Amino acid sequence: MRRLLIILPAILVLSPVAKTVAQEAVYLGSRREAVHVTTRAQYQRYVDGDARIEELTFPLSAFVPVTPELGLSLRASPARASGRALESVGSVSDAQIGATYSKGFRRTSLVLGLSANLPVGKTSLSAREFDTSRRLSQNFYDFYLPIFGQGLNVAQSLTLAVPIHERIVVGAGAAYQIKGPFTPSSAFPDEYDPGDELLLTAGLDVQISSSSALSGDLTVTTYAGDTVSDEVVFGSGNRFTLTAQLLQYVGRDELRLIARYRSKGRSELPAVDGTVTKGERTVPNQAELSGRYRLRLDENTTVALLGHGRYYSAAGAFGSKSLVDVGVAPEHALSSTILLLTRFAYTTGSFSGVSAGAGLAFTL
Repeated sequence: MRRLLIILPAILVLSPVAKTVAQEAVYLGSRREAVHVTTRAQYQRYVDGDARIEELTFPLSAFVPVTPELGLSLRASPARASGRALESVGSVSDAQIGATYSKGFRRTSLVLGLSANLPVGKTSLSAREFDTSRRLSQNFYDFYLPIFGQGLNVAQSLTLAVPIHERIVVGAGAAYQIKGPFTPSSAFPDEYDPGDELLLTAGLDVQISSSSALSGDLTVTTYAGDTVSDEVVFGSGNRFTLTAQLLQYVGRDELRLIARYRSKGRSELPAVDGTVTKGERTVPNQAELSGRYRLRLDENTTVALLGHGRYYSAAGAFGSKSLVDVGVAPEHALSSTILLLTRFAYTTGSFSGVSAGAGLAFTL
């Protein structure tokens, strides 16, 4: 148990912030009839006092429509992370595959989803590699790939949308993710088995005018206990996410404002003597406001101006953090089927950093 208590806090940092397949986007009320492939290179670097950490990723994603109702998706990302006094870690990430089936029933749009995280990324990290991965996963850095490898995870989802007025649509959804065991570190004697997750969401979309819309949703996520050798070693608190979004068209330009608040309950961790549990906040509450103004310069070129304010409350060993991200994201159509994507952002506040990327999107 003592060895578990040494390594467990780092695993708890990794697990809650991993981008799970249960929360993949689905498409309601539309048909994506072309093959879409996107590939790019992305670099992120942050300096926090004496600490420095950076990551280079090469995300690849694809969407393939099999029929007008059925679509398949794939996502993977080779990556390398390093930093000051940190061991370099490089690997292909786990691959996410998914299938969505959409169907209209009278006025209701229904989407069924099935997705899986395939464990091809690096696990059983050395002690120094695990320390690098632990820092990489701290959610206020918001790295594209916060964790290289997990176990085999399978998620099922159901989403529906129903118009209740000519300008009002309500929606609801549920997803359940079964999470398989894996070995985070070679220093860990047994496999770590994260608890399964249940996600419930409900939302409302209101068309304010012919050029604007307002939407909001509430998502609740609950977690089963994490186990090692069939012994529960961690009980995650429930997570609540409240999101509001305003979409406004200004001629051919587009303004999008998003406000979001995430709150995660206290988690149950083993006490030092291993006999009782204690409540502790392992993931900070988060409030954010983001804006994007997309200008169309001509038929082939757009430029998006980005702004993002973030606040993280104190949690565990981390103090509160306030951050502002500003950036620009130009896009240029090289042809009718190829789009050049670029993005640059600068972060300032409790720490500083940069994020830059470029890639291509193909429509086949």
